[in-house]
Amino acid sequence: MKWKPKKLFRKSAFRQHLILFLITILIPALIFLSYNLYRSSKQLTNGIENASVNDLDRIGRNLDNLNNNVDQLATQLSLTPSIYDLLTQPYKLSIYDYSIIKEQLRGWTTSNSIFYSLLLHIYQNDKVLTTNEGLYGTSEYYDSAFITKLREAATERHTSWTGIRVTKGGVGSPDMDVLSFARSIPATSHTPLGMLVIDIQKDSFIKSVLHSSTIANEHTLVIDPQNKLVSPLLKG
Repeated sequence: MKWKPKKLFRKSAFRQHLILFLITILIPALIFLSYNLYRSSKQLTNGIENASVNDLDRIGRNLDNLNNNVDQLATQLSLTPSIYDLLTQPYKLSIYDYSIIKEQLRGWTTSNSIFYSLLLHIYQNDKVLTTNEGLYGTSEYYDSAFITKLREAATERHTSWTGIRVTKGGVGSPDMDVLSFARSIPATSHTPLGMLVIDIQKDSFIKSVLHSSTIANEHTLVIDPQNKLVSPLLKG
């Protein structure tokens, strides 16, 4: 039975070495590894948060700039003599005059590539002049329900409307999602004499406002004043 103390001694020595290993090497290594993982996770989280804040700031500035451009265009139209004559005395204008004004409006769409179409609703003769379709009576225009609704809200006071909607395409054209900006004009008159409607294709809006950020594309919601989704659906 002389081997038992020696065996017990070996077990005791092994435990001591194990405890020493745990105290001096393994536990400090785990603490160090945990700290590094926490620090890396914190840095990654802060980086994502900072990128998200920067994206939101950029999107906000883009939206403000777009809205300001629409307001400036409405003011510019109000101060254009030919547009003012169109709104105040449309019956005195010839077909040629209307075509000249249409080309003026078309020029503004080409100078602002994001704009898809411009429309002027002339209250005095209840006509609609568009850059893409031409001159129509309001009741004959394919988007007459929307135009009439806007006028009902702006009969005696200036008003504005912004929102996503589906426009019915013309003959042979599919329906289209557009973001519409409507502004009463002239801005210099106490009583509105017409309505300016600017349509932007939804896809063009998304590319121009959300185009440069993966985070913005996948994790940002843009909603119009009617609580309709403008941005793409979130993934996942």
